[in-house]
Amino acid sequence: MKLSILDQSPIREGGTPRQAFQETLTLARKAEAMNYHRFWVSEHHNAHCLAGSAPEVLLAAVGAATEQIRIGSGGIMLPYYSAFKVAEAFSVLTNLYPDRVDLGVGRAPGGDMKTAQVLATDGIPKFERFPQLVEELGIMLRDRDFQPRITPPLTASPPIWMLGSSPESAQLAARLGLPYNFALFINSKIDPHIFEFYRKHFEPSEQATTPQTCLTINVICADTTEEARQLSLSRDL
Repeated sequence: MKLSILDQSPIREGGTPRQAFQETLTLARKAEAMNYHRFWVSEHHNAHCLAGSAPEVLLAAVGAATEQIRIGSGGIMLPYYSAFKVAEAFSVLTNLYPDRVDLGVGRAPGGDMKTAQVLATDGIPKFERFPQLVEELGIMLRDRDFQPRITPPLTASPPIWMLGSSPESAQLAARLGLPYNFALFINSKIDPHIFEFYRKHFEPSEQATTPQTCLTINVICADTTEEARQLSLSRDL
């Protein structure tokens, strides 16, 4: 089993977004020093306690602050964006940090629906087009003859990870032949056999010939068990 970190850049009470980002970079360095496999950052909007709203920007800083650990988005909320724009952003990152970048995508709003309407280019998030957007993104990243060509050109495509917290996301990941990350910290009541379902229905693809899974859970670290319990109470607010 490989351990990784998904960091949401939380803003401490009395702290600032700048401090939150500096703590994210410090955590990334420590994760690399402790041989963690991946370090991902999230996308949240109108969340006053979380600073991470643009993972594609923050990843550039995380990559510069580290040397070998894999870095990635956990994830890009694809229904808000042009697949072409996302492909180009991650082409830049992949050229900066070859063989280190993961492109995690999800369909969740990442915030409240009012914010979702503002984020969407025409005021209507394209949640129902998510499967199509994922397929388009994969074609743009893999097909060297795709027109118009993404800039800068890629020599190797970043792997796309499907993020989700429902059976529907597992089914889509299996059908498209994509690695699957299940967000247990969002939905702790899901069928425990969801990975079994994903593996059973997995269809090999150009990106992945075998199923790959990742489970994301909440973790509270402290010097003592009692202090960890106290810190965990903030998760219930």
